[in-house]
Amino acid sequence: MGPACKGYFGRRTADLVRTGRVQTHAVEGAPFSHSMKRSPVLIFSHGMGTVPQIYTALIEDLVSHGYVVAAITHTYDAWLTVFPDGRRVPFERDRRNAAGTSEEQQIAYGDTRVEWWANDIQFVLYELDRQDRVRHSTLPFAHHLDLGRAGAFGHSIGGRAAARACQLDRRLRACANQDGAARMMPFYLSKQNWGMDQPFLFITRALPTDPPSDKELQSMGLTLAQVKVLVDQLQARREAAMAATGGGSYRVVLNRTATDHMSFSDLPMLQAQDNAEADRRTRVFAVTSNYIRAFFDDTLRGIKTPLLNNETVPEFVDFVKKYPPARHQF
Repeated sequence: MGPACKGYFGRRTADLVRTGRVQTHAVEGAPFSHSMKRSPVLIFSHGMGTVPQIYTALIEDLVSHGYVVAAITHTYDAWLTVFPDGRRVPFERDRRNAAGTSEEQQIAYGDTRVEWWANDIQFVLYELDRQDRVRHSTLPFAHHLDLGRAGAFGHSIGGRAAARACQLDRRLRACANQDGAARMMPFYLSKQNWGMDQPFLFITRALPTDPPSDKELQSMGLTLAQVKVLVDQLQARREAAMAATGGGSYRVVLNRTATDHMSFSDLPMLQAQDNAEADRRTRVFAVTSNYIRAFFDDTLRGIKTPLLNNETVPEFVDFVKKYPPARHQF
């Protein structure tokens, strides 16, 4: 997606943040809990043109359940990056615009950013390990990180980056992708048709059910029959990818009419126009965050939950599909 400020971060939301009316449960510089010796670690990547701060509720939920979450601000691709010394780097538009506007050009540009962001995730994992080993570190989480139980997750292109990081780095034990796909693929298969060794969660929205209009067909240069064939091929490729994970995978499909691409963030709740809308959007968010937490509880902590076992399907969820662990065929 493009910059959040263009489509989602409206004046009303900005005013709420600017005037301090958005209250969170986070406390800056809080000491590490004395009740926990070491905590599993999750690395988070935001969507293109957004910032990690708009995912505060999700991150707070995970932290409140015993995780240490490192949220990356991907410089040049975030709406704004602010460094500790005060330097500010806004979203870099020129390179994105120069990449072209066609679907193929945008996907190619996104693929390049996925590789960069996956490298960012690996770098953060390395730095967390280094900081955890420093003898006299003043950081509150130092000496409390269990990097043997590390995972990565993200939203939109950040979800694709998390999946790519898992393919590159086995130190990451599990990865989750929130509504990030290119040609329906949450990640690309290797030349050997292998996805990744680790468990994987893909939580996404259902595809549109209405057929494309005549104008849309004309712009694509395809007939309706050709579109149906293409969609079937893309779905088959996605199924093959989901089935090619050594740790098994899950695909959670959300109801399309009740959700949108930003339902994984704070923005829909901040932009609600009345109490009824705020309540509905909060319930949607609870569903998405519960699946993320249930997945990492299962894969990193061995805590089984009814959600992943399909024993219960909450509102706003169309279905959950579980893929068993795959074996290398090469």
